[in-house]
Amino acid sequence: MQCFCQVPHHHHLHFLSLSPSQGHTEEVCALATHPTQNQFLTAGYDKAVHLWDSMAHLVVWSKDIGESAQAASFSPDGSIIIISTTTVGRWIVFDATTRQLISIHSDGADVIECIKFSPDGRYLAFGSRDNNIYIYLVSEEYRKFNRIGRCSGHSAYITHIGKSIEGPLFPQISLTATCSPLHFLQTGTSATRTYSRLRRAMSISSGTPQFAGS
Repeated sequence: MQCFCQVPHHHHLHFLSLSPSQGHTEEVCALATHPTQNQFLTAGYDKAVHLWDSMAHLVVWSKDIGESAQAASFSPDGSIIIISTTTVGRWIVFDATTRQLISIHSDGADVIECIKFSPDGRYLAFGSRDNNIYIYLVSEEYRKFNRIGRCSGHSAYITHIGKSIEGPLFPQISLTATCSPLHFLQTGTSATRTYSRLRRAMSISSGTPQFAGS
């Protein structure tokens, strides 16, 4: 199992040995750094979520989510946590301060392997083991999520979504899996309207909407 985490340059994560009472008891697959605080979040197959203080080397809070976790991400302002679970397609939204459950969602035909917000928080992408990427429009202070597209073309499941330096809203996405070009499939709205929205969001210059693949 592979786990990925992008650590902002201003974060300094200190890795140390912890007693079993402070950490996880099973495999850890989800790791997310707080965008503004010296904190990071972990979640795993033991159904536990821990928020850590990387300077004090202490657990800030812990929560049992009742399901094994696969991936996690903070919203760009750090107010919301999104966790995907090992239940097919399921992802859950929590308030990062109160730890209260906000909503539960499901998408795709397999487990969601990775999660990525656009820098401005307006868009959210999920990479699934069904070989697709699902794109959502985010609104109402991260309380409302509307799916606006699906990208397909991979011959293997999505393991990572990373950003390039291009584009003001949602930088082009690069993926670890070798793939053919990813093509946008319109869902739930007019093709012209949805294409235009994704073209602006993903900084596509012309032609068929595609992500930059590696």
